[in-house]
Amino acid sequence: MTETVTAPLKSLDDMPSPKGLPILGDMMDFVDGEAPWDVMLRYAREIGPVSRVDLPGSDIVLVSDPDAITQIMVTNSSDFYKKTPTAALRPVSTDKGDVFTQPGGAVWAERKAANPMVIALQGNWMADVLPQMQADISERVSSWIGQTFTHTYDELLHMAFDVFSNMLYGTQFEVSTFRDWVTVADALDHRMKSKVPFMLDSLPEEAGAAQDRNHADFQHAVKEARADTKPDGPDLLRYSLRNGCDHDDSLLATELANMYYGGIVSSSTTVATTLYLLCKSDVEKERVVNALVALGENPSAEAITQCEELQAAVFEALRLLPPVSLWTRNVRGDYPAAVGDYLVPPETSLLIGNRYAHRNADHWEDAESFKPSRWTAELRASDPPGSAWFFPFGRGERTCLAQDLGLAYIYLAVGTILLNTDPQVGLAKQIDQDFWFGCMVPKNLRSEFEPNHS
Repeated sequence: MTETVTAPLKSLDDMPSPKGLPILGDMMDFVDGEAPWDVMLRYAREIGPVSRVDLPGSDIVLVSDPDAITQIMVTNSSDFYKKTPTAALRPVSTDKGDVFTQPGGAVWAERKAANPMVIALQGNWMADVLPQMQADISERVSSWIGQTFTHTYDELLHMAFDVFSNMLYGTQFEVSTFRDWVTVADALDHRMKSKVPFMLDSLPEEAGAAQDRNHADFQHAVKEARADTKPDGPDLLRYSLRNGCDHDDSLLATELANMYYGGIVSSSTTVATTLYLLCKSDVEKERVVNALVALGENPSAEAITQCEELQAAVFEALRLLPPVSLWTRNVRGDYPAAVGDYLVPPETSLLIGNRYAHRNADHWEDAESFKPSRWTAELRASDPPGSAWFFPFGRGERTCLAQDLGLAYIYLAVGTILLNTDPQVGLAKQIDQDFWFGCMVPKNLRSEFEPNHS
């Protein structure tokens, strides 16, 4: 009988690392204009899928290896916790119920279980709300016909905010509410990128005033819904009230509002990148349009979201240009943890990336090409969202809690645009990827929405 011998784990000092500058270490790679996900991808290919970078004041472990990511986010997730950007987001969170800013553990699990969106998605709520979302998207897209936008992402973000407002609160707020939300998001983005510890859980004066106005608008919507003698709308607010949600007005307003941060930034990116990639290939664009037209006149929301050719195009955009490409974790403070072949000390910061897995030539045929046809039934079964080589929404217990709703919105938005317009998105340039609110967002993407004459 042969005894299996396991090699001892190596130390952090044994981990491969680029040769950085004196004092500054490897910081210049992350501040010279190259996107952080591109730095991660380059390091994974040139140095190794698990590496250590030296930044002023700390070492950070970069993890792109699918097996090591499985350890961190799935099999051994209790050995790690989410330290950042929780402090950055506290000005828009609550101490009583917010799930997004919790580092993990029993409190996080308890708050997730009580989250209105999580509860609603366990039932049939999404099927009831999708027709309203489809109608709101159709109305906005109709207003775009014949228009040209220099900043396409901004228009998509505004549409998502309005559609989500009706889905969450049963109302569409004034334009000023959206502008206030962007002001707050900008301030939170600066906090998330800050290298200086936060002394206060408050925003700068202008952003703080915008946050106060936002919360007043959202809380007013909650009070109006409570005043309904029969709150029978399909929105999440009224669904939650009908099903006995015991949150007070302020907490319920906050829990619903946080769905904007968790949903509209990334979903707007995916709508933009899917259209951008389709518009670079007449063949692929025509294939999706023909499949949508074959659904018949005025297809239902369910029919659009179930269109396999549309789903394949969105999945391929999520593979090549995932809006969320980076996650953070820290090793828990009481003992070291295994990351791949290495034993990493307590409190070490980890930066996890998915682009190495998503573009790995050993796993994906013609990995750098946009090929929606690769998403056969077999591939969907072997590489679903959340699997080792394809995880645009994260992995494990902290996978995006509204993933299915986000995908449905993306399908409806892209499908409605293709059915009602002949979009030309970003044809003249490569997509310019910016980093905002933890997501990749396409910057200065020009588009034209011509009438659809088919």
